Amino acid sequence: MDIHLLRSPNVIYECVMLLYNHLNGNSCRELKLSIQKKSSIDQQVLDSCFDAIINLTENIYQARRFGENNIEYLFKKHEELDSCFAFYILHDIFRLDDADFNTAFEQIKGITRAHFFVNLYSLLLKRFPHTDYNGVVSNYSELINFIGALPVSSDLKWELCSFYNSFDTHRDSLAEILSDTCRHYIDMYDTVKHYCDWFTTNYKESCGDHPEAYLAANYGISLDNTPDALYLVPTITSPAETHYLMNYTGEEENDFFYIGVLFDPLRGFEDAPADSKRLFRAIRVLGDASKFEIMRLLSESPKYGQQLAELLEISTATISHHMSQLIELELVKTKREANRVYYSVNEAVLRSVANDFTRLFAK
Repeated sequence: MDIHLLRSPNVIYECVMLLYNHLNGNSCRELKLSIQKKSSIDQQVLDSCFDAIINLTENIYQARRFGENNIEYLFKKHEELDSCFAFYILHDIFRLDDADFNTAFEQIKGITRAHFFVNLYSLLLKRFPHTDYNGVVSNYSELINFIGALPVSSDLKWELCSFYNSFDTHRDSLAEILSDTCRHYIDMYDTVKHYCDWFTTNYKESCGDHPEAYLAANYGISLDNTPDALYLVPTITSPAETHYLMNYTGEEENDFFYIGVLFDPLRGFEDAPADSKRLFRAIRVLGDASKFEIMRLLSESPKYGQQLAELLEISTATISHHMSQLIELELVKTKREANRVYYSVNEAVLRSVANDFTRLFAK
């Protein structure tokens, strides 16, 4: 497997995350304030980390020409999906190894309904790997039946069907929004380019001759028998997050891993107090006997949903419900092998939860 480090961001991804984060209360300014409240990081250090990014994102968001209603439909987070509709249209655009905006923009306009069909089904299946639908999904009526079997609200099922039926309209609207937003980003990119320069230099110095071991140790990525190639992409507008994108179309399996340019340095502040809200949610989730047993089984070895259902003697729909909560808290990782999604314990996050517990209660 080849690992490629891209030196420049994907402009489309940058602008989608900018709009998504601002619309859903996760702007870079709010991230900075959150870190400021729960850590003892020096104010000047925080300013140097965030101020240029905040200036970029807020200027671009304020300069948008489109009303909230146009943006909200495409970029508002659906809690049950843990995503927004724009991600479903643009999945393959986020997986371009060419940072040229014009190339990406032309590809957005060229996305066909058939191509979208594959990604919509694949992404929904990844989010809800076990449903009551057991048939093949190869045409419109089968897709509608599959959506009808998803463990989500009836309102969301209706929205997903409507979203697919009006795909051409939403694709064109999305292209128009991004055309305007991305040009603002390109105009201001030089003010934040130094973040990417630092990120690429730090990665090369840190990983040395063992990039797979470095990625596994620092980001919890297991790369055994997965893609033909993995592209690492810096992201500025989502600076403290990571995002792994699998391939669902094309002959080669080329996956992409987006890494926030501040992810590593912010993680390095060990004196930050425990995240009590996250700890409470983790304890509450693991306090459920079924979820606790799932974690115990996964600690023995990775397993796919049907295996867990058989071992626990419960339905695959119930497994899907449990896994969605464990994945949301990042206590569990997913890995694709052929047509199956395997689950495994995210040891790094589990250690972090244990450390939070110790910092809060150990004297």
